[in-house]
Amino acid sequence: MSAEELKGFRFKKLIENIGEENPLGIDGSNLNLKGLSKVYRQVIEDEINTIVKCRNDGKQEDNPNRLFYDQLINFEYQDGAKMLTTGGIIYNGYQKPSLAASNFSQLDFYRNAESPFEINVPSLTYREIYQLESLLPNGLDLSTGDIINEFGMIQDGITNITEIIPLEDVIQYSEV
Repeated sequence: MSAEELKGFRFKKLIENIGEENPLGIDGSNLNLKGLSKVYRQVIEDEINTIVKCRNDGKQEDNPNRLFYDQLINFEYQDGAKMLTTGGIIYNGYQKPSLAASNFSQLDFYRNAESPFEINVPSLTYREIYQLESLLPNGLDLSTGDIINEFGMIQDGITNITEIIPLEDVIQYSEV
């Protein structure tokens, strides 16, 4: 399938999913791998905002019962097919101070816009994952790979995780 045929296929599927009216004015030109997730995130956000707007119909701007939506996460990752996870919070006007006090924006993965937090999933076996889970978060020095749990080693006397797992994969897994 050529690049143009693939864009056409993706556009057809998108229209099947969001309807013929195509409220976002999408023409298919931005449906490459990078743009596709942005388009779907926008479709989701547009639908949420439409519903919030309908629920607020007739309420004055200063009404504390007006609803608002704020995106909190926008993850992209790939463990086969490229995946998108987006989500947020719907809240009333009187909840704004509580939302501000929650400090969501201080979290590393907080994303309230189009730019995603990219999760890099390392290729690990179940055994490697099990070993990392037994060591994280405090039993491993992520700068060196040294095992610092109470016994100072794991199976077969290994004292540095890089003997069995590349440090880059260990760091990526710890970030996930």
